[in-house]
Amino acid sequence: HHGQKCSCRGEDVKRTYEQSLGWQVAVVDENGREIEIKDSSWDVKVRPDYNTLEAKINEMMPEPLWMRKMQEVSEKGLKFQRKE
Repeated sequence: HHGQKCSCRGEDVKRTYEQSLGWQVAVVDENGREIEIKDSSWDVKVRPDYNTLEAKINEMMPEPLWMRKMQEVSEKGLKFQRKE
């Protein structure tokens, strides 16, 4: 069982390989949650390449990290402003 971390489209991507399961990919979001990235057309015995991952991440998580961060900032800002 071994894992690799890489960055894909600014996301933290974790690729792990297990004999019984093959390659598994997850995006670790800004809160440390793992979001599984998978596709039925992938061969789990073959490590998914960057372009394949990027396309799938774009499909599953259309908003890039920086955009989510900006929304978070604006939400926090709004909450802060509401206080009397």
